[in-house]
This record gives sequence, structure tokens and C-alpha cells, in this order.
Amino acid sequence: MWKKACKTLLIKYLSVFIGVTLVLFIIEKLIPSSYIYADYNSLSSANNILGLNKPLFIQYFYFIYDLITLRLGNTSNLIYSGSTHTGIMEMLPETLFLIILAFIVILVISYKIGFFLGFRSMKDQRLDINIFPVTVLYFILPIVL
Repeated sequence: MWKKACKTLLIKYLSVFIGVTLVLFIIEKLIPSSYIYADYNSLSSANNILGLNKPLFIQYFYFIYDLITLRLGNTSNLIYSGSTHTGIMEMLPETLFLIILAFIVILVISYKIGFFLGFRSMKDQRLDINIFPVTVLYFILPIVL
């Protein structure tokens, strides 16, 4: 029984991993790549160095390998320039702080609304119908943002 459960979970997680990485790979290939060649002398040298002259099937496996080994490349934008991995590590503490803070605020507001609706008399059903979507919105909001 445990073998079957582990096998099922492995198949599910593996299929989700392949599906997500395939979508990311397709999105990466759809992005115009003219900005990639700015750092290289010629188009052919850029294709050889970046592996863009290989078939898409091989490029996908290079993409998976780079993703697993955290070779995410470099980035250059208004906030940060340099290694993408270093940029993520620099931004991660602030991001986690904001996520935890938003979760605490949502819990406090939602529990207050829940206690208010739970302890009052059931005279006014319209209030329940109007407040329930707001409570659900508070739980969904950080996921959407």
C-alpha cells in the first residue's frame, strides 16, 4: 500500500514538475531574444555559447539542468544587476517578511469577522451573505498579489 502511494505521489509530482518547466521553457523561447546578443561579438558566437543552435529537445534538457543546479544566469534591471541567484537571495528576506506580515493581518481580520458572525444571533442572514465574500477575499488576496 505504501509503495503504491509513494509511486502515485512521485508520478504526480514529476508530471507537475515537467509541466511547469515545459511552460517556463516555452515562455522563455517566446520572448524576443534580440537583447541577448548585445554582450556578444556576433550572432553565431552567441548561438554557439548559449547553445541556441542545438535542437529544442536538447535545449530543454539544458534548461532543466541549469534550473536544478541553480545556474539562473544574470539579470540587469532598475533594482539589481548581477547574478540572478544573488539577487533572489538579497530580496528573499524582505519578501518573506511581507508574506508573513500579510498572513498575520489576514488571520487577525478574518478571525475577528468570524467571531463576530459566529457569536451574534442568527436574525440577519443578509449580513452573513455580505460578509462571507469579504472574508474569502482576505484569504485569497496574498495568493493573487
